[in-house]
Amino acid sequence: MLIKHLPKAAPSFIYKMLRKKNITLNGKKAIGNELLKSGDYIEIFFSDVTYDKFRGTVHGKPDVSSYVDAYSELKGIKVIYEDEDVVFLNKPIGVLSQKATESDSSLNEWLIGYLLEKGKISAESLRDFKPSVCNRLDRNTAGIVLCSKSLKGSRALSGLIKDRKLDKYYLALVKGTGIKESTLSGNLSKDSSANKVKVKLGDKEEIRTDIKPVSDNGKVTLVEAELFTGKTHQIRASLAALGHPLIGDYKYGDRVLNDAFKEEYGLESQFLVCYKVKFHEDTNGLDALINLEIKADLPVIFDELLKKEKL
Repeated sequence: MLIKHLPKAAPSFIYKMLRKKNITLNGKKAIGNELLKSGDYIEIFFSDVTYDKFRGTVHGKPDVSSYVDAYSELKGIKVIYEDEDVVFLNKPIGVLSQKATESDSSLNEWLIGYLLEKGKISAESLRDFKPSVCNRLDRNTAGIVLCSKSLKGSRALSGLIKDRKLDKYYLALVKGTGIKESTLSGNLSKDSSANKVKVKLGDKEEIRTDIKPVSDNGKVTLVEAELFTGKTHQIRASLAALGHPLIGDYKYGDRVLNDAFKEEYGLESQFLVCYKVKFHEDTNGLDALINLEIKADLPVIFDELLKKEKL
């Protein structure tokens, strides 16, 4: 309970304050492992400045400055669906889904800033529940990110994603032609030092991606990929293992071809976007989502590239 109440404080600091009786239970020294019961009271003897620091508040109120800043600073994020429990966003290329470091601004902070700005939540309500992204996309992957606005929405969406009770579809532009509709399954191993993964295609189904060609121009192919497992870089590494790496993907792809598309179109990232999500009959109580299909617009640079490449 104390860790939740003082989210900015390290557990070691909390235990130190218990030992020094700066935090007491029912007026007495506490160890920290007591089970609270009705009528118990906790007293915290901090200065206002110290309390605000470890509570994450300003003058006793939640500090929302990082959310306000993210909403103001991060550009190009679009709301594509919203109801009382969930909001679905179209994340642009270059925006983090969640913070990588404390100083980062991410889609998660933008979401809370947006809800505050529109008056759909209050600073005080953040003490009890913080809206959050429920799935993540790589920084340089664009498309649909599912987010919760309520505790009900958070639990339901997280369950749907975990139990694979929704379908996620991506569009990828890849090197070469002759791709057949097929299932890419196999095993995936990580190389943490290089921040890469390696996919060995085969009979194992540790990972699974279904692919279907949409169109080609004799040089490159637009592929629809349905993700069944959500491992790091799964689509990128699987298509590279097939011999058809993504255009713009310098980690797994063809540098010469990538350079040509960069020079021609200014393409700075892999051509990969989560463009469609389909919900099923079972939505864990989120009735508004039953059999719902949502789509996201492609980044402008992708749209223009496809038109010029006649795809």
